[in-house]
Amino acid sequence: MSKEKNSSGFAVFVILAGIVILLFNMDMLKLDMFWGIIHLWPLLLIIAGLSIIFRNVRYMDVVLWLVFIGIVISYSYLNLDEKSWTIGEDTEVKAYMYEIEDIETGMIDLNIPTGSVEISANDIEQFDYSLPVNCKSHTVDTEDSHLMFKVDDDQSNDFSLYFQNRKYDLVIPTSGVWDMRIDGAVINTIIDLKDIVVNDVRVNFAVGDVKIIIDDYHQSNYDIDFAIGNVVVDIPDDANAKIYYSGAISSIDVPEGFVKKGDVYYSSNYDESMDYLNIKVDLAIGNVEIE
Repeated sequence: MSKEKNSSGFAVFVILAGIVILLFNMDMLKLDMFWGIIHLWPLLLIIAGLSIIFRNVRYMDVVLWLVFIGIVISYSYLNLDEKSWTIGEDTEVKAYMYEIEDIETGMIDLNIPTGSVEISANDIEQFDYSLPVNCKSHTVDTEDSHLMFKVDDDQSNDFSLYFQNRKYDLVIPTSGVWDMRIDGAVINTIIDLKDIVVNDVRVNFAVGDVKIIIDDYHQSNYDIDFAIGNVVVDIPDDANAKIYYSGAISSIDVPEGFVKKGDVYYSSNYDESMDYLNIKVDLAIGNVEIE
């Protein structure tokens, strides 16, 4: 009897998993329906406990998981206007100002646990930024017309950091050519590259949302690697672009006129110039929009 029960329960689970994957692939399910699981994760402990108590009740596991999914979807939609992958209160921040001159190249390197990141442009020879007051360490170095800004706020042994909304706001000068590296666990990110020239941008998160706004295009690389999240890349209408996309339970929307060859999407004018946007998105679960 026990073997039959376990076999039937597993079969139902496989069927439900297949339906969910199919609905994601048909673009009928969106990750926004499930973002609330980050806030409601203690319910998983309750589900596990109830499952043990009612282990002899046929299909109770399936019923409990369906109830859990229903609660997550309801919570996600009711709070969609306040959507956030992070939980907890905003941390106190400290503002800094760094005057710079004759910068030809710059590097932004962020290694952070959780929170929000905003990067935008400054039209004066000045680098403004704000970080959590208890940020582990950060440095600003300038040498031979190169600026190096590094933040190391990853304190893996301090789990309290993962229950805070830590804010990292950078306003960088429009002079020079920039590279950016952002590594994190649970992050919401807006990278506004209007008036900023970049060479290489790499974003590597576990969970979160990222929006990259590209004002004008030139030869540049964007590498976005997520486990779970939403990715939006706003490119110019006339952008010469090549987009590589890889995903499991995820979907991608590209502008009209793009041609798909295998896992790569090409803009209609891709062959007209060697200057192009090279965008790579590797997303396990979620949605990708190229606007």
